[in-house]
Amino acid sequence: MTLSGWLMHKDAAIAKIDNFEITDVADVRLLPLYLKRGGALKAWVEDRVIDRHRPHSRLIRRMLRMSAAEDYEISLKVNAATITDNWWIKKDSEDISYTDVRFSVNYFDNLALLGDPDSIERINRAALLGSRSPELTNIGSFEKCWRLEEGAWWLYKQSNELQTFSELFIFEMGRLMGFNMAIFEPWAQGTKTLDFTGQGKYDFEPAFALVGEEIDYLINYKAIAGLSLEMARAYLDILACDALFFNFDRHTHNYGFLRDSVTGEYIAMAPNFDNNLALAANGYPSEALTARKNDIFINDFLDLLESIDVRYKLPELQEADMERVMDKIGMDVNRQRIKDFVLAGYTRLRESEYIL
Repeated sequence: MTLSGWLMHKDAAIAKIDNFEITDVADVRLLPLYLKRGGALKAWVEDRVIDRHRPHSRLIRRMLRMSAAEDYEISLKVNAATITDNWWIKKDSEDISYTDVRFSVNYFDNLALLGDPDSIERINRAALLGSRSPELTNIGSFEKCWRLEEGAWWLYKQSNELQTFSELFIFEMGRLMGFNMAIFEPWAQGTKTLDFTGQGKYDFEPAFALVGEEIDYLINYKAIAGLSLEMARAYLDILACDALFFNFDRHTHNYGFLRDSVTGEYIAMAPNFDNNLALAANGYPSEALTARKNDIFINDFLDLLESIDVRYKLPELQEADMERVMDKIGMDVNRQRIKDFVLAGYTRLRESEYIL
């Protein structure tokens, strides 16, 4: 398959495409960072597609008669459009606008989230109407879906009880401590989070666009500081939260940046999200681990502060605050083990000369 047309941002044609190659850039300000850094357009399109390893993703592909399709073909079925930014692909053969491309309904939500067989009839009707689903470009390894509620998109995610608790607890504690957190709420089988791009006001770009798969804190910090010192300071907040609450699943697709969708300027780090595999998500830590003497995430964070010679002001944390948050969440968990674990991490951080 070849691809010729335009890379669009809303209704602006920002770059010409000739056989999957960018041949002319009309507005470099609005170019995706990955492409601005020399990344291949085809790889950018493929990176926006639903994870084929998710069982419900396979159901969706089969329903669309695209089981054997390549990733870029799945993405292009909805013009590579997503909920969280305003970029899309317009083929030379198409006479469409952004109104035709952006998502306004999702008939695939129950199939994507639950594998619900009763949703197949809805999908068949939707296919006849040419409905476009944001699930085809809803990335990530957990079963999830987008749902439009009172004019705003919410991302629903399936998780077990400990994963759900961890996500909600870290959201509530992070917000209480003053960290910039994406909004999370519970639902019957997991959590849901509010789209933080303001219905297209901002474009979200994952850190992958800047550093690829690189997870080294120092390399990431320097790269982010090259974009904005304010965002680099906000990156330290994410790392501090990860260190305190033992988030070992931070990767370059679950943190990133918000760009002004009119000027392309970097506004801020995106709020902290995707903490469902942190804290107690994989079971309660043993007594030996609870002291957190050799916690790699705390050590790496403190090593970064030493490398950049920065004294970080860690927000206050009180045991009573954790109790109130646990009461609010209302789930049956081992409260004492969780409190001991978090407080031990907090004490370890406080002992460092690089923590204020």
